Amino acid sequence: MVLLFGVVGLIGGILIGLFNAAGSGAGPGQGVSERGGVASTASRANSLPDAFYTVVLASVDRAKSRPEVDARAETFRSEGVDDVKVLDPARYSSLADNFWAICSGVFETQRQAADHLRDLRERFPKLGAYIKPVNNQP
Repeated sequence: MVLLFGVVGLIGGILIGLFNAAGSGAGPGQGVSERGGVASTASRANSLPDAFYTVVLASVDRAKSRPEVDARAETFRSEGVDDVKVLDPARYSSLADNFWAICSGVFETQRQAADHLRDLRERFPKLGAYIKPVNNQP
């Protein structure tokens, strides 16, 4: 009987962890949102380098709510784009102030980002993505 309760508790804990956004440690408007493969956490957002290259998939007006932007990012994920993030321009000075950046990948060099962009365009020929250097310097 104890084993049965233990298994039920384990399954319940897993389900709660998977579907409880409040337990993720990340809230709306933080620098990065990742779902589908990599957990969304504040420590992950803070672990991004100060400067990197990424592939911007879409720029979304900040007039849109964060849940709307996250839903758009989820659309890219569901179509098979890997490592999709939402970057908040309040955290990155190189981004336009009034646009969320939905992007894929974090790369040290422009060449790595270009390789990723090429791979994406091979898989998604109509994708209007581009490479963007990102930094949080003034």
